[in-house]
Amino acid sequence: MIDKKTIEEELIHRLLVYPQNSIAVSQIIKLVDFDFHAKAFETILNAFTSGKEVNHEMQKAGYKATSFFDINSYRSPEEIAKDLKELANSRNVKRILGEYINKIPETNLEKFIAELQVNLVNNVESTEKEKTSIKELIDEFMREREEYQLKPKGSILGVSCGYEKLDNIIDGLRPEHLWIVGGYTNMGKTFATLNIVANLVMQKKRVVIYSLEMSKNDVISRILGILTKQNGLAIMKGTQKNEIEKSLETLVDSNLSIITNKSELSQITFSMMEEDMKSPVDLFVVDFIQLVTLNNSKSEYETTTETALRFQQTAKKLKKPIMVVSQISNDGAKNQSDVVMSFKGSGAIAAAADLAIEIVHDEEDAKTFKEKIQAGEIVNMKWRVMKNRHGKVGYVSMEFEGNTGIFKEPLSDF
Repeated sequence: MIDKKTIEEELIHRLLVYPQNSIAVSQIIKLVDFDFHAKAFETILNAFTSGKEVNHEMQKAGYKATSFFDINSYRSPEEIAKDLKELANSRNVKRILGEYINKIPETNLEKFIAELQVNLVNNVESTEKEKTSIKELIDEFMREREEYQLKPKGSILGVSCGYEKLDNIIDGLRPEHLWIVGGYTNMGKTFATLNIVANLVMQKKRVVIYSLEMSKNDVISRILGILTKQNGLAIMKGTQKNEIEKSLETLVDSNLSIITNKSELSQITFSMMEEDMKSPVDLFVVDFIQLVTLNNSKSEYETTTETALRFQQTAKKLKKPIMVVSQISNDGAKNQSDVVMSFKGSGAIAAAADLAIEIVHDEEDAKTFKEKIQAGEIVNMKWRVMKNRHGKVGYVSMEFEGNTGIFKEPLSDF
């Protein structure tokens, strides 16, 4: 069993003999919950921040600083502090599980598990020290800049979404970004998202889809339809067989995950962490935000507001892009001149988004659009980048094949 007192003394030893500045010491000590030597750490921190001699201050506080020099350790203070934080996390998990063990209900078990997951997430802190000093931030910025400069000329910052003109506007799918893909009913917003998923699958990227509306078979059939340029429903019925085996192998190799049994917000965000730990995820997709539920919520507004903000936080915490499908409100659908879309449920959806794209038709009128869709003809569409927190806005012309669900950029646009 690990002795926390011994590890605290090891950290004191390293802080006394290891060169540190006051900012570093402050960040290290703030990472740790002390049980045995809180006063000693407070004395060390005060000495560093005030510029006083540490050993002298330790002696004034009643410590014999030399006693800590006998410890044999060559680990960095940051490494030791992480061990102490892991110990604190372990104790918190044991405490929480102990509190819940006698509360396990015989019914409504999913709600109980969701509440337990939230409690665990809220009480288990990351051992990663957040970079806050301007020097650390600039060092990280320069490293990413150097990596980008090593890429071929014309490369984008993120992962390609499979559409050249769209990539040119948004610089691809970038870590920590929250995407909102919106559209009015039957505008093809789910198909638009699945086209991007299919493009990532072909790049051997890992995607995790949370489908709150469609079954797993429906999602797979639609993606197969896009990959094989066939009708997804016909594939499911077995009437289309060409290229199916090859595309199925592509899906398996991509490590795609489709999850349909989670709709409560905490279940989804906790699952995102689990999936990323299993195998690093390149993109999370949620279809769609208005179907996400929130325990003890009093209104749709409260649910969608909390959901949008939590997805934004989760994208930053996991350093992954999250793409969320959303409905457009009736007012937003009528007013096509809005700078930012009006999403159904809450204005927080648009506010939280790093990137907001609206799927709209580009036909003469709604009647023509509907007639072409029903006839199985190619329909002219636009993907309008209404908000881009980190770059340009604009639109990309698209052609939509209703029979296969494929969106493609017209050749005339290149």
